[in-house]
Amino acid sequence: ACSNHKMINGDATYAEKGSSIYEIKGIPASLAVQVNDKVFVVETNKKAKTAGELYPLEGLVSKIYIESTEDGRRIHEFGPESVQQFIDTWNTLTLEDVESIERDGSRVFLQIELHNDIHFRQVYWRESNSFSNGAIGTTKIKEIIDHELSAIE
Repeated sequence: ACSNHKMINGDATYAEKGSSIYEIKGIPASLAVQVNDKVFVVETNKKAKTAGELYPLEGLVSKIYIESTEDGRRIHEFGPESVQQFIDTWNTLTLEDVESIERDGSRVFLQIELHNDIHFRQVYWRESNSFSNGAIGTTKIKEIIDHELSAIE
């Protein structure tokens, strides 16, 4: 698809028409599916009202990393307590239309790794306390991320 293509329900821009779509054992199909050898993590769900409904992470996350904004390499791993606090707080974050969220200030690349090596990135903007999927941060999520960033700054 071209860069200005607006996705509509039923579009499959990365797979051939008629490709088989498979559920992934232990992962809700509302979060991720497999087509051929590639895993696709959901980007939008119009029915989801919270980040936890869009990405149901409880019991699925093995690690969370901060990645370099320059080359994407992992530069820090969240501590276990921060991972659990992040997931607990994540579940409550409200979602806004992705196009309407503020993207102010410095970016933080968060890589969320699930137990079966599926991983995806969320971009977090520190000053606007918002995520690339439309999740609006709370004071608690900001505290968690800032705590982990303090270990590398």
